[in-house]
Amino acid sequence: MEAIEEVKMIEFFENPSKIVKIGSLLDRQLEDTLVNFLKNCFDVFAWEVSEMRGISLEVMVHKLNINPEVRPVKQRNLAFLPLVWKETNNKGGRKIAPG
Repeated sequence: MEAIEEVKMIEFFENPSKIVKIGSLLDRQLEDTLVNFLKNCFDVFAWEVSEMRGISLEVMVHKLNINPEVRPVKQRNLAFLPLVWKETNNKGGRKIAPG
């Protein structure tokens, strides 16, 4: 998977191990405003689970609903052909797939 845009790494002077990534395509004024906001609100962010007191683990943890006794099945690869669309004479000029 390819990234949509490059990112810039922003280190916080209070703790250089805390890094935030921001988009590289922001204009200079917006980037400066965003970085200043993030630095001013540094103490508001939870960097570790232990800093999120009062939030249930059921909210924070993602679990897959799978049966551990069932063996996984590998699905066959599907060859997707490019769809050829054609105009129809339907109301609204909708496009439909041939076939």
